[in-house]
Amino acid sequence: MVLSSNAAGMPFIGADIAGFLGNPEDELIIRWYQAGLWYPFFRAHASNDTIRREPFLFKDPMRSYVRNAIQLRYHLLPTFYTAFFKSNQHGSPIMKPMIFEKPKYTNFAAVDDQFYVGDSGILVKPITEKNTSFTKIQVVADDVYYDFHDLKPQQAVSDNDTSPIKYIGVEAGLDKIPVLLEGGHIITRRDTLRKSSVYYRNDPYTLVVAPDASGNANGDLYADDGKTWAHKNGQYLHSVFSLQDFKHISGNATNVPSNQEAAGNTLIDKIVIAIGNNNASIGDTVKVNRSGQQYTVNVNKTSPFEAVITHPMVYANETWQIDF
Repeated sequence: MVLSSNAAGMPFIGADIAGFLGNPEDELIIRWYQAGLWYPFFRAHASNDTIRREPFLFKDPMRSYVRNAIQLRYHLLPTFYTAFFKSNQHGSPIMKPMIFEKPKYTNFAAVDDQFYVGDSGILVKPITEKNTSFTKIQVVADDVYYDFHDLKPQQAVSDNDTSPIKYIGVEAGLDKIPVLLEGGHIITRRDTLRKSSVYYRNDPYTLVVAPDASGNANGDLYADDGKTWAHKNGQYLHSVFSLQDFKHISGNATNVPSNQEAAGNTLIDKIVIAIGNNNASIGDTVKVNRSGQQYTVNVNKTSPFEAVITHPMVYANETWQIDF
């Protein structure tokens, strides 16, 4: 229903988490939160006749699994809000069916159990069957994919070597949401935990960069005041980000509001780059060029799969470049 409505041009839709009627078992509630966090309209709702299901009433580990799903939604609100912006401008789906993202591959027309989130490159396959601990995500054979959670490169396999469609096997215990990030994309998130989305406006951004096979990636960010129609008069922020040849990453603001409060905090405090699938390497420091200033910042190799540029002091409402 949610995918069909997105395809039909009605993207702001979602199903009541865990269903409106009845008393679902714990596993179904967990899996529904893990699926529902990707709905454009994410809401837990049930009849008065059902047993109370507020997440704070759950016991661990169920409470932790549900909390992690909700927190992931909040972390990714900048990515979702950007997808909403594009949907408003162009009518594109927010939960995007596979055939919309990969129209050349007609076999994807029959795939309705996995989807992309807007243009972000986030590829999700929610678990909808009981007692499932492993699943397969269908992908294009020649594309690059990373595990969304740790940016580990993923290897696609197939029983038919000539098929352009392969699959990636993903562990899918109750503590793991099967999600990939396709190479060639840059997503935005906010990492600080807050009680409400309102408070996130004061927090800095994190960029997550997933290079394709050539070391390139692109993404963008949209932000406004979240409560008025001022964006119709140009009071919004739109910024584009680009990784080129695994040599440098840059940001360019294409629209900056005259009222800076309309965009909230625009600081980019961390840039996480997937490095496990590329021959190129990043040293212990990188050079930042921002508003005519040049300086170096540190790079932390937090795992074999990612390099983290910490405190680069660049802003989404400015033009900047970081050379590796």
